[in-house]
Amino acid sequence: MHQQLAHVALVVRDYDEAIDFYTKKLGFTLVEDTYQPEQDKRWVLVAPPGPPGTSLLLARASTPEQARFIGDQAGGRVFLFLSTDDFWRDYDRMLAAGIRFVRDPAVQPYGTVAVFEDLYGNRWDLVQFAAASVAATAQPVELRVPRAILDQRDPAKLAWAAIEPVWDAVDLSAEPGAVDDQLSRLSRGQKALLAIHWCVAEVSNGGFEQFFANPAGVLTREAREGFALVGDQALASVVDQVAALFPDEWPARERSVRNFQLRRLRGPDAERVAAFEPYDRAFGDCLGLEGLPGRCAAYVIENPTDFVRD
Repeated sequence: MHQQLAHVALVVRDYDEAIDFYTKKLGFTLVEDTYQPEQDKRWVLVAPPGPPGTSLLLARASTPEQARFIGDQAGGRVFLFLSTDDFWRDYDRMLAAGIRFVRDPAVQPYGTVAVFEDLYGNRWDLVQFAAASVAATAQPVELRVPRAILDQRDPAKLAWAAIEPVWDAVDLSAEPGAVDDQLSRLSRGQKALLAIHWCVAEVSNGGFEQFFANPAGVLTREAREGFALVGDQALASVVDQVAALFPDEWPARERSVRNFQLRRLRGPDAERVAAFEPYDRAFGDCLGLEGLPGRCAAYVIENPTDFVRD
């Protein structure tokens, strides 16, 4: 047996104003608009772009009782769910088209979602569902390194050698929960030096805005703790101060929410977050003192069991 939901009826005040909204603002396709003289009504179907599926039947109210339900078919609850393969693309496009969002974007266990209203007030979810998690089948990777690395005389090379296997063992683009699972395999020192390396690489290349906007931003807390762990309180303080610019004084771990926070910090018509600039300079000044590689190397030497295998 094969069944599927063909159409969902949406009560509207006027066919043409509803068609105008759904095709011009939401970007739906007008699938059919056929006049039915025997009932003096139109059979109007619209559908979102993408593979064929359920379409929306725009049904004009023909009685006062039906008219009472225009804009309130679900009693104030979210009525319909618009799934997308790119949440932020569609969110930005809909905002530019004048769509009213009544609930800000948020990352939930099932995906990224925001609530908007149609021209009558019916509530919709715009949602990008999270990919189903797949159990890891790969063989465990050896994350500790040979003891011979402790003979390395260059502090920067020693610090890097200590965590080189870890670099590819953590997928920062995964959901925060999956990142946490991967980080749980690391020692305290490995986690600290990994976060330090990512933070320094991103901020040195494009400032804190690049660090927060990219997947590495999920390691903000770990980077701050890492700087403190190796004894670089100046860099830890800079991270504390720039993080305090975010709501709740810390950037969200979910990348999509973090980028939404950045948009608000950036403000209209601005290309970058101006408030980050003094912290970018302060971070660079601290790195210019060239003490960080030595501190990281010293931590490795003093805590070899975090990095080397027997």
